[in-house]
Amino acid sequence: MGIASISTPRGVRASSTADAIAAGATQSVTLPHPVPVYMLYWTAFVDPDGTVEFRDDIYGRDRRLAQALAAQRIADHLVAAGRNADKG
Repeated sequence: MGIASISTPRGVRASSTADAIAAGATQSVTLPHPVPVYMLYWTAFVDPDGTVEFRDDIYGRDRRLAQALAAQRIADHLVAAGRNADKG
């Protein structure tokens, strides 16, 4: 399950966007300029009252991220150890 949020880009009438959504059918629209689209996948976030919320990681990205971060920490440690060896 996901949520995509859209807003009316410059150069497009807000009423035409609302009409397209209300129609419920997929439509292709040529925009006057490219519009960047960012899709975010969050399994942890802070809600408005400051509580940290967690959700299931249905795509397994948290595991891959944790592995990449661990590998980077090991690489950083080895680089630091090499610098300290050069000083000694």
